[in-house]
Amino acid sequence: MVRINIVEDCRDSRNLIYGSDGNIKSEILNIKTYWPAANFSEDNVKIDRMIKNIFDKHNSHELNLKLTGTEFQVSVWKALINIGEGSTVCYEDVAKAIGKPKAVRAVASAVKNNKLAYLIPCHRVLSKNGGLNEYKWGVHRKLKLLTYEKK
Repeated sequence: MVRINIVEDCRDSRNLIYGSDGNIKSEILNIKTYWPAANFSEDNVKIDRMIKNIFDKHNSHELNLKLTGTEFQVSVWKALINIGEGSTVCYEDVAKAIGKPKAVRAVASAVKNNKLAYLIPCHRVLSKNGGLNEYKWGVHRKLKLLTYEKK
């Protein structure tokens, strides 16, 4: 289980993205646009270790995240972090949780703009009728993540 800490300054920033059907180059370009002053490197050993730690249900650890977005987006992302593993909510629930019950569409937009796959668990947000809706990294991944978390 990963415990997420939201921090103001994070020198060791990381992004966790899923390549869109093998189109990892466009995802990396997106990240470079989002973080223009960052230095990028690829270290498969560190990446493998990080992925194993994140998805290992038997190993509890903490991860510091710096959330960069509008005040509203950050409030939505913080609310998503509080959704328990294996649980789901609807967009309306998130809007209520941040004290903006009429901002359902804005919440959906903030969920869509999440840049940290799995760590900010936007996959746990469903439509009001329980439908999977769209998912930035594909509905098939959303379903796999939800199934994985219920085990």
